[in-house]
Amino acid sequence: MADAPMFSVLASPRHRCLGCGSCCHGVWVEVDPEDVPRIEEAAAALGVERPVHDGGLRFEGGHCVFLAEDMRCEIHRRFGGTTKPARCQQFPFVAVRAEDSLRAGIDPACGTAWQTWRDGPVVEVGEVVLRARPLHPDLRAAEKALVAATGAPDATVAGLLHLLCTGAPGGPRLPPGFAGRWIERLQAADLAGLLADPQNGRALRLALGAFPDAIAALDALALPSWPVLDAAQDAWAVEATRRMVFLRLASLIPTPLGVALQSLGGAVACAWVDPTPERFGPAFAGWLRLVRLRALWQKLTPDADSMRWLATGR
Repeated sequence: MADAPMFSVLASPRHRCLGCGSCCHGVWVEVDPEDVPRIEEAAAALGVERPVHDGGLRFEGGHCVFLAEDMRCEIHRRFGGTTKPARCQQFPFVAVRAEDSLRAGIDPACGTAWQTWRDGPVVEVGEVVLRARPLHPDLRAAEKALVAATGAPDATVAGLLHLLCTGAPGGPRLPPGFAGRWIERLQAADLAGLLADPQNGRALRLALGAFPDAIAALDALALPSWPVLDAAQDAWAVEATRRMVFLRLASLIPTPLGVALQSLGGAVACAWVDPTPERFGPAFAGWLRLVRLRALWQKLTPDADSMRWLATGR
């Protein structure tokens, strides 16, 4: 990677695009001014009207106007990847400007990142699009500790939740009381309404379509089993949480603790719905995208008191 010396990375950023199309749904894509003429020229050749609106790619039905029915980008198909907007070319590689460093990695909300994070090719990028993601000085020590904890070789979803909820490492089961509290918050969050919103895109509904009914059927008095994930998927959930914290991908959530708690909690919920890799992987990717929406996290843990209650029951 040409720019590697400039960046702090967790590990080699490995990824292979498998063409799921999830990146073209539900996320507004800013278009740099210098890219606009190239995009408009491609749009004219493809018969797409008004491709850029308010500084970003125009969305229609929750997805980019260049996305075809087969979930492939028409610009890429017709003219090649270098014709796309710079941000589209770069995704899922993320570059973040922190206070005193540049950080880089692969966004775990890519619908197929879970499949190639260990053995995919190292992503090669040239000039990158940087996003500024400042963090309050009082929170930086907690962020550093979370990045270290999620990077431990023996880290697990349950063990990290014990650390977040009790302050001490734990065994393979979830922290006492956490599952019941988490079910309560999930059932109050109107997940069906969020997924039905056309602005959030079809890919999110495909990934999480079974989620609302399955969560509604959970009984906080007859808790579902844990652990249910196999070792590989548990490891991916830990790695994805680490990336969410390190790359500050859920920047609307006020604290690194909140990001970690909602990421790990999402892994638990997705595993309860269906722990098989082919269902858990896409669902967890969808969750990591959904949790960035203010409409969701404000219902789950809208303030410090609700966050503390979820973690500790107090």
